[in-house]
Amino acid sequence: MQAKEQRNYSSTRAATVLGMRATSLSTALYRNGHYCGIRPARLPNGRLLWPADEIDALASGARGDEAPDAGARLAAGRNRASAGEASK
Repeated sequence: MQAKEQRNYSSTRAATVLGMRATSLSTALYRNGHYCGIRPARLPNGRLLWPADEIDALASGARGDEAPDAGARLAAGRNRASAGEASK
């Protein structure tokens, strides 16, 4: 039986899924060594690969142990952004 290949996100894609800027994600990583307990894999060329399953779980609020209100904050931010775009 073959193991399922793990999906990964680039820093830009992970930040988009989380509703933040890639620079904020990188800053948190360099300051703390992780972002909400998630550590990316570093490729030999210096690029980072973030585990898609963990990023998706954090964005959906399923990782309550790391950031209990992360899902609610992300949803509220998306709603504010949508409302701002709709009013233009």
